[in-house]
Amino acid sequence: MDEFRTHIFELLSMRGRRSRASFVLTIGAATMAAGFALSLVLSTAIWEIANVGFDVFGWAGMALLPISYIFASISVQRLHDIGLNGLWFVPAVGAVAVMPDLALMFFVFAIALVALMVTPGTPGANRYGRNRFPYHSSFASPGFGGR
Repeated sequence: MDEFRTHIFELLSMRGRRSRASFVLTIGAATMAAGFALSLVLSTAIWEIANVGFDVFGWAGMALLPISYIFASISVQRLHDIGLNGLWFVPAVGAVAVMPDLALMFFVFAIALVALMVTPGTPGANRYGRNRFPYHSSFASPGFGGR
């Protein structure tokens, strides 16, 4: 139980580092959770819209707030692993939010996610903490995060 609690607190914290593999797995899980929450809210709201005039998008947004926080948290941890300050996340989200075209917004967001996924982290410790998953010598070749 203590290990589970530790993982939850790490997930919700804006401190520390997150490796590329952990980032990809967590982004995948959070995306599935966001899709599930959104589909649940929208499917239950169909009846409400027809009968009472329910504000679906307001409730869908409320359902996605906790998942959005998790996205922000793991992105900041990934920036820390790269060696950048987590405040780089703020102008990135602001730039994406003011884009006039929804398709362009998703395209730029996808490029930023891919950049976070493929950029190698700082080997060893940096100012945000130690590397919890040091590179194994068998993976220290180009293409596997080696130098």
